[in-house]
Amino acid sequence: MTATITISDILQIVNEIHQYSTTLIQLSNRSTFGVSCSSSGQVTYFKAEKWLLQNERRNLAQKISAGDLSTVRPLSIEQFLRETEGKKTRHIWLETPECKRKELAFASLSELKAFFRGNSHKQHTTC
Repeated sequence: MTATITISDILQIVNEIHQYSTTLIQLSNRSTFGVSCSSSGQVTYFKAEKWLLQNERRNLAQKISAGDLSTVRPLSIEQFLRETEGKKTRHIWLETPECKRKELAFASLSELKAFFRGNSHKQHTTC
């Protein structure tokens, strides 16, 4: 199932993403965009130029949460919005690099937003 990304979708995700989490959005054109929130609450936007496999997503989320942006192209919020708005999504993942790491898959941005609304009271912690 593919869905078109809107600015409203992205802004809501940015407002609700939990600390230590990374949201990866793979587009139909095979590029991957991400939004990550650090322990200090700083939000990082980035683009990976390729389709990521499961172990690559996990490794990327761990690197990003550690502040290593060497394998991605950092983006400003404006660039992120410009490059994703109106594009079709293919896959959406929420990576949480915790003690008991989680990778959650979503069929649409609406489903991801509903997950955030239902889990906004839970705190994510590191080891």
